[in-house]
Amino acid sequence: MVKNMRGIKIRWILCFIIAALTINTILFLLFTLNGFNYIYKAGVILNIKEINTEYKNDIDYSYFNYDIKKNKIFILKNNIKIDETQKLFDKSEFLINFLSYVNANKDVYYIIDDVSFSAGCILNLYINSGDRSMLDAVFFENKDDAKIKYYEKLYEYNNNLQENKRLTLYGINSETRGSVYATYYIDYLLNKVEHKIKPAAIFDKLFASRDDLYKYFNDIRLSIDKNELLYKELFVEDYFYFNLIINNYFTINYNEEQKIQTQALNFIKIYQKNNKGKYFGIFNDSSFIDIAYVLYGNIEDRVNIIDIINDNWFENKKGKIYAVNNNKLEYIKKHQKYLYSLYNSETNDLNDKLSGVYFLIND
Repeated sequence: MVKNMRGIKIRWILCFIIAALTINTILFLLFTLNGFNYIYKAGVILNIKEINTEYKNDIDYSYFNYDIKKNKIFILKNNIKIDETQKLFDKSEFLINFLSYVNANKDVYYIIDDVSFSAGCILNLYINSGDRSMLDAVFFENKDDAKIKYYEKLYEYNNNLQENKRLTLYGINSETRGSVYATYYIDYLLNKVEHKIKPAAIFDKLFASRDDLYKYFNDIRLSIDKNELLYKELFVEDYFYFNLIINNYFTINYNEEQKIQTQALNFIKIYQKNNKGKYFGIFNDSSFIDIAYVLYGNIEDRVNIIDIINDNWFENKKGKIYAVNNNKLEYIKKHQKYLYSLYNSETNDLNDKLSGVYFLIND
């Protein structure tokens, strides 16, 4: 009997010790800097996949199959910088390869691009027609060979798709050089309705002097408010493009926050027009999608955001893809600002440790 009592006490003591250790471990993980750090690192290790884009034949895209089936909007965070000697790898080829993979598994209908809305309209004409003058119209001043190469390959890829599968490209930035791109595409739209009867109420506005471009666009904007039906009857399916360019001409982007706000608003308008489509985009900063969620709750499908980086933080290797499964990192996401503030209050060494992985968590 005594032995049994001793055995029970020992078991109770062991259970108490185990319970105490468990509670201490949980408290350590939940409420200490090191605990947060361990959870954070574990989440990163479990949810990050490295792929060396330098060797396209070695890329196993099947890692993304689950997200591709589940999601509708795919955004690549493009932080790759092409080596001046062009010896690293052809970025445009990698981007097209990845688009091709996503498209084959998910039927991408729309490309969203980090250019102004009107520039996107012009580039869309190029990738669907191959008319080189359209590409030259966008890059007439800034001959960015890497970007030109990307759009050339995007045209080749799009041209080889079945006609009913071809992509539509949208820019979502403001009209940073609206006097060039906006007027170019407005003229394109006016040429399309050249043989249509134009009511006098809007004719004078559309074909007014452009000596003062601000006045020209503003007069049309005010005229649309009064005669929207006439504009819709004239431009029909092109009215969406015409109206968005006119309104986008007046967006103000004095800082990065305003730029992201404009991107979000433009994306919402595009998404509302094509809410059954699948989207693929390449952006340095994907924050606009967070604002889009806040402003327009009907974007129900999760966004799959993939980081492409090209820096020396991770083993000095070039061209990696990092995919983060945000479901598994929900706890970390809720606490990452707190964790970040803790690190920032510590030494630079600790801050440096965080800076290498903090950007990897997105939604």
